[in-house]
Amino acid sequence: MESFVKGILLFSQAYIIVPLLLYGLVSEISKEKKYPSGEVFIWRYACLLVLFSVILNTFLKSLFLVPLNPAIGVQGYAFPSGHMQVSFIFYGWLFLRYSHRALRLSIPFLLSAIFFGLIHEGYHSFVDNVGAIGVGICVLYIFNHIIRRPFIQKNPAYVGVCLIPICGLMMGVINYRVGISTYVQYIFGGLIAFAMIWWLHFQSCQKKLENE
Repeated sequence: MESFVKGILLFSQAYIIVPLLLYGLVSEISKEKKYPSGEVFIWRYACLLVLFSVILNTFLKSLFLVPLNPAIGVQGYAFPSGHMQVSFIFYGWLFLRYSHRALRLSIPFLLSAIFFGLIHEGYHSFVDNVGAIGVGICVLYIFNHIIRRPFIQKNPAYVGVCLIPICGLMMGVINYRVGISTYVQYIFGGLIAFAMIWWLHFQSCQKKLENE
């Protein structure tokens, strides 16, 4: 049982999520020929969601300041659970965007297992995880609403550009409240780099289309 729980919890870690993101991005980019209006870039949006979620979670923790369970011997804050929030947003996004039956059946099971696994191992409480899911639902709802706007459907790369100042403001609050860890600095830098590279690539593709 213990090995099963630890194995399940790996799916809430960067060890699994990052390779999945990279595989999805490479697959998506390799099939890309142009930027047709209205196309949804599932894995690019997934990357933005994961990076944004980490910063948002750190921001929320800096507001609530609920300490982690001292029994695990790690300093930090617990509410809302970062692993649960990022997992719910990442796998929840895939659940919303893919209609494969096997995927739609496995994701609810996986998220439920992560939920109870985090509690079983003493990393988070029931409330920590419920709070994370609540945040995840709000993020996915708002994000889905935004990307359906006509302007964003025609200019999808602008989503990442718009997230930069939003995350910048949250970083300022985090720094004021608890200080910014090196990890979160890297995440913010990664968000900026990814958003700008996508935007520049999008602009390049648009110019090529206009010249055709």
